[in-house]
Amino acid sequence: MIELCFTHADLGQDALYRPLATKCLETWEAVTGAPSAQFRDMTSPHVGAGRKVIRKDFTRNQFSLKRTECLKDYARHARGNLVATDCDMEWRASPAPLFDEDFDIGLCWRTGNPGMPYYAGFVMVRHGSEAAIQFLTEWWFTIANLPAEAQTWWGDQWALAAMLGRGEPNTTKNFMGAKVRLFDAGRVFFNMQAKDQTPPDGIYATHVKGFRKE
Repeated sequence: MIELCFTHADLGQDALYRPLATKCLETWEAVTGAPSAQFRDMTSPHVGAGRKVIRKDFTRNQFSLKRTECLKDYARHARGNLVATDCDMEWRASPAPLFDEDFDIGLCWRTGNPGMPYYAGFVMVRHGSEAAIQFLTEWWFTIANLPAEAQTWWGDQWALAAMLGRGEPNTTKNFMGAKVRLFDAGRVFFNMQAKDQTPPDGIYATHVKGFRKE
């Protein structure tokens, strides 16, 4: 089984992100028929009646720390292989085939971004892997020990770079016993920046950016 978890925290932009989160959930269920869970702030209503929700005291100043905390805690109770994403993904195909690779943690490697090559908005966690849980715990601990200003939007990606160092797509790194597979981000999802862009064939999701957030 495969399961999605996505972060949808109201930090003052719920009118913008709620429709995107709804689309994420709807397209996920359409292409996979699989369960999902939402990481949400303490009070705001979640999307999709009857869907699973995990609540944390999200704040803008600790967004990446809280998101990673949700993931490390939930991964122990996931119902299958877990795909953790941003809420602005629109699904085009089930990512289940990605788990045919041998890994505990799957990350997307981005070329052209040397400071943050590991993308924290699409993380794969092998069900039942204690090494994966240990990796997530170390990731959270690394973020928690960053300066306070680094625990906001990109602290999780800075932490991954500090933990893993340099990498290459389509390779596997070993971190404290966890097999960490680096997927080519461009073959996993497509960053949609303009209305006239056409996603390439073979990707699993479209990352809605740019014009749909204006």
